[in-house]
Amino acid sequence: MPNAPVQAAAEGLPGSTAIAYREAQTGVLSRDLIRAADTLHEASDFCEAIFMVAVNLEDREEVAVFQRLAQVAKDRVREAILTIDAIRGIPEVKQ
Repeated sequence: MPNAPVQAAAEGLPGSTAIAYREAQTGVLSRDLIRAADTLHEASDFCEAIFMVAVNLEDREEVAVFQRLAQVAKDRVREAILTIDAIRGIPEVKQ
């Protein structure tokens, strides 16, 4: 047994309340980011559906326009998903 008090025990745990609060905030933030990513994945699926449905249009130029718009929207959604994944610390998957 030491004859002197241990410094950490004498001072208590530094900032333990702040650490717990920060972890609670991160958990909420993480859940919100997961929810946002899920919504963006749904939007990406809708873009894919629009792309596929456009094939049924009669005018080939209209098909091309709608498919291009759907692809551009899907690319933007993918960028947003990658940004959220980066914030969450998830590495980018190479395709």
